[in-house]
Amino acid sequence: MNYFQLPLEILPYVSRLSAVQLAIWADAYTWEAQGKKAYRTNGQLAELLNVTEKSISCAITNLRKSGFIDWSMINGRQRIIKAVIPSNVKHPVERKASRLTSIPSNVDTASRQTYTLHPVERKGCIPSNVYQVEKDNREEKREVSREVVSPKKEELVLPFESEEFRTIWSEWKEYKRKEHRFTFKAMKTEQAALHKLHNDVQGNERIAIDAIGNSIANGWKGIFISSEAKRELSRSSKPGRSEEDRRKFAEYIATGKISS
Repeated sequence: MNYFQLPLEILPYVSRLSAVQLAIWADAYTWEAQGKKAYRTNGQLAELLNVTEKSISCAITNLRKSGFIDWSMINGRQRIIKAVIPSNVKHPVERKASRLTSIPSNVDTASRQTYTLHPVERKGCIPSNVYQVEKDNREEKREVSREVVSPKKEELVLPFESEEFRTIWSEWKEYKRKEHRFTFKAMKTEQAALHKLHNDVQGNERIAIDAIGNSIANGWKGIFISSEAKRELSRSSKPGRSEEDRRKFAEYIATGKISS
């Protein structure tokens, strides 16, 4: 697959995403559109988009927090990314409309006049994002109700959703507090530690759990991956024969040559 697909429904929200975030979203959507599942790891996405794995990890976390993607794990090892068009994200046109209908605070209450929002009718144009404010000449007193939106509470995103990982991570924090007098000063630093662990184990939950348990048992300050686990990760990250054949075929189509 050497192309991305974007549905029209996502276009109004493209300005909210970075180039990397949009590419990750489009990649997941394209796989789904073909009836397949997006199994790509952070390393594969980083190679595809020519960025670092850290950039991929941050982009995926922000996409999930914003409601643009969701993911699930298969057997605790393979992550499936699902593209989502979030219904709770306010359309840019709706935000513009709400600003136009607000009444200035410096206008006397008794002299305030009502305003009505209407689309501008233009021949040959779809009046979806062009608005004009029509003044109503009726003078009447009116109370302006303003919706108070409470700030969204930050929520820690664990790289693995199983109860086993949640428990071992809680045990790791308690161990660090008691044995090394260390606690995370902010959720941001704890989230960064989780991102690093996820990258180090290449999304392998079993190796992550074993590494945390091993580090607690040995009294270590940090989480270290055993040499055996590193060898296993190295073997699993090597491209298979079929993938190499597809790469060579794509290279031949593009250049007429195949590198050795």
